[in-house]
Amino acid sequence: MQGFVVVIHVVLFWATEHLAQARVPRLSEKSCEFVLFLLDSPPKRETLVLGEERSRPSEKNSLKREYAL
Repeated sequence: MQGFVVVIHVVLFWATEHLAQARVPRLSEKSCEFVLFLLDSPPKRETLVLGEERSRPSEKNSLKREYAL
């Protein structure tokens, strides 16, 4: 399943609807803008660095690995 982004952009103007002429909202009128981002990230995959090998479970807690330079 791939990730997707849903953008909901809602602009609300606090103004009267029944004016005979179209006009730009005045500074005294309240306006606000809401932008909502919904993110669904894809499932995480294990990434390996080049040259790195998967280790056996017994090697993961090995003292040799912890103190290696």
